[in-house]
Amino acid sequence: MKRTPFDGVLLIFAATAVLGVIVAYDRTRAGIKLVNILVGIGAFYSLAWGRRRNLPHVWSALSGLSAAIAVYFLLTHDWQALPADSGLLTGIGLQWMGVRPSFPFPAIHPNSAGGLIAIFWPFQIVLGGYGWRKRRPKIWMTAVLLVGITLIGWLMTSSRASWLAFGAALGIVGLWWLSQRAQAATGWPRQRIFIMLLFLMSGLVGGLAVALPGGLLALAGSVPGAATAGSRLVLYRQTLALIADFPFTGGGLAAFPGLYAQYIAVTPFFQFNYSHNLWLDVWLEQTLLGLLALLAVMGGAGALLWRTAVTVDDSTQRKSRQALNLSRWASALGLLTLLGHSLVDDALYGGLGTPFLFVLPGIVVLASRQREVERLRPFSFAAPVFIFLAAALAALTLQPSLLGRWYANRGAAAMARIELQDWPTQIWDDGRYAAQLAPAQAFLQRAIAIQPANRTAQSRLGLIALAKRDFETAVTHLQIAHDRDPDHRGIAKSLGYSYVWTGDLGRAADLLADIPEARREMKAYVHWWNEQGRPDLAALADAQAAAMAAK
Repeated sequence: MKRTPFDGVLLIFAATAVLGVIVAYDRTRAGIKLVNILVGIGAFYSLAWGRRRNLPHVWSALSGLSAAIAVYFLLTHDWQALPADSGLLTGIGLQWMGVRPSFPFPAIHPNSAGGLIAIFWPFQIVLGGYGWRKRRPKIWMTAVLLVGITLIGWLMTSSRASWLAFGAALGIVGLWWLSQRAQAATGWPRQRIFIMLLFLMSGLVGGLAVALPGGLLALAGSVPGAATAGSRLVLYRQTLALIADFPFTGGGLAAFPGLYAQYIAVTPFFQFNYSHNLWLDVWLEQTLLGLLALLAVMGGAGALLWRTAVTVDDSTQRKSRQALNLSRWASALGLLTLLGHSLVDDALYGGLGTPFLFVLPGIVVLASRQREVERLRPFSFAAPVFIFLAAALAALTLQPSLLGRWYANRGAAAMARIELQDWPTQIWDDGRYAAQLAPAQAFLQRAIAIQPANRTAQSRLGLIALAKRDFETAVTHLQIAHDRDPDHRGIAKSLGYSYVWTGDLGRAADLLADIPEARREMKAYVHWWNEQGRPDLAALADAQAAAMAAK
């Protein structure tokens, strides 16, 4: 059995995924995601332990995968329910829906489809180039057909993030090609020239972003389509707030939808499936340890590509090396695209793409020279990660603040497993789980006994008090939490509602001014509280709704 540089960190990643099943509020969904993660690790080893002569078969499989994703998207997407960012594309999609066959399969989100296509479609180009060089018309003609189908599907996704990510990746690879030409003219080392060009290009982009009014957000917003850059940043901040609630155990696999809806949006309805950022999703679900393991795998794959000096058209390479160079070229494009796309979306962890999470690193290991793999092995990050874990555990026993966070983490996890056991209920909290929250409450009270200002513990105790209809106590705990984290949307909303139920409509109005759905929900609460036999609270909801409507 061959060893790879990533054995240790993949084991850590798998271990944190198993932990994610244990702590998840929905272990069925978490178990399915764990299976997908293990399939992804299995795919890595199938590729890394494979024979290099089978690389054309790998290209064929990934080429077919990209085309299959495009076809599946075209056959299942509903442009009426989820229009494209372009009116023209939406119109084409609606016309296509009128003639295409109907399939009873779930649709794949355009961002996920676009991201997966962008990451893997370079292998179609590689397959076509291989067939052309080998004078095999069936191969390159098939590749041309797959490219055409894939590009149509990719265009119809209107996934601007995937287009920009691939464009940036292509630009970086173009700088590498340009550095080869500059090396011949100057005699300087190619890597040095490439780094200089990369810094120059980064400086130009950064200068443009600074020069524009509004900075990077304005630059992102200048791309045609719906404006989403600002909303993504808000979503990232709230995801970081969730991450802070579960620093030691993580929130659990496939836990983002329920955790976000319950503790950030404060609604029993579905909001988002993931945070639109690969790294934040892994951090939330598998702790910082899982994130470090994934970074080690992706960073290590990039290091292997750098060490083997990726190039496609270097005439000094022997023909026997051409297949390896083609694989490295496509892998470099894929990894760079993944890096860019993962910052604004999550195609490889948040949904159907999870089994393909480690495909590119597997191909990189297969296509790398053995001596380069051996050189990278000492830097597999397995030992540093284990040292980090040991230090964290030691600090946990020595630092009272960390011990308080540990109890707050346990309380938050126990609370989520109770409150989200039937999520999404699509029913407002009627206190049905209040009695079951006693164990979670005990952990949270131990946390504030050690660390009185612990935001997680104070906010969760406030939510428990709300569930028990003890609104004065809820205000006390939630106000402390809000003082600690004024930007936490879920705490601000819960505190604002608590002030409504205590009759302090002025403070409630200040807190709810930035909660767009509050006015609508207050009107709904008028009927809901009457149904609960609380006309006094219904009257307060009515008064608050009227006050908000008057502004």
